Amino acid sequence: MKKRYMNSSRKVKIVIDTNVFVSGLLFGGIPKKVLNLWSRDKVIMCVSADLKAEIFNKLKNKFQVSTVFLSTFDIVFESKSDKYLPKKKIDLLKDKKDNFLLELAYEAKAEFLVTGDKELLTLKRFESTEIISPKQFLEKI
Repeated sequence: MKKRYMNSSRKVKIVIDTNVFVSGLLFGGIPKKVLNLWSRDKVIMCVSADLKAEIFNKLKNKFQVSTVFLSTFDIVFESKSDKYLPKKKIDLLKDKKDNFLLELAYEAKAEFLVTGDKELLTLKRFESTEIISPKQFLEKI
């Protein structure tokens, strides 16, 4: 029997990978449904300075999102996420720049890392964090 998290009063802690976050924000689909859970306070989104910087840099530099939008969104982002400063350095992935996601998940004791990254998904789990796709996450929730 699958564990259904939305039926409990406890909110799950999640880390949302940059690409899932940006895709949901700009393009919709399944990633947007994940973000909707966050925006409606159904889950706790865990962030670090590295994750926030990567999300905002991608929005600004790759997608040329306006500074007005970024400023407004920053207020929402800051008020609706739990901040962490990872202390443990992890060197597990071939793509070294993605290790910060594992560091954040570890520090936050997040139940889920929601990602589309194939290397992360092949891990399936890191410590107490289950690593799953947005679709898998919605099925579990």
